[in-house]
Amino acid sequence: VSLLFTNVPVVGQLIAGLVGLIPNCAASVIITELYLEGIIGIGSMMSGLLVGAGVGLLILFRVNRRHIKENLTILGILYAFGVVWGVIIEAFSGLFV
Repeated sequence: VSLLFTNVPVVGQLIAGLVGLIPNCAASVIITELYLEGIIGIGSMMSGLLVGAGVGLLILFRVNRRHIKENLTILGILYAFGVVWGVIIEAFSGLFV
């Protein structure tokens, strides 16, 4: 499984971003543990942590029920920005080590 995160470009960031969408701080703990164990890189870690909004997304979808399309747009933008910045951070990760 770790080869999927490290050998295929961008896949690690996409998967970590999806894990980051889980509305709980357990997702952040899992992502951080995977990084500390060397299974994912810094870009994947940052993707998951940047996408993580805690229970904020649940509240958005509950309070703003009439505008599901708007909520999904916000969710999509959040996910896209997290993944894009994760890819950028991974690309420049050699500068930080």
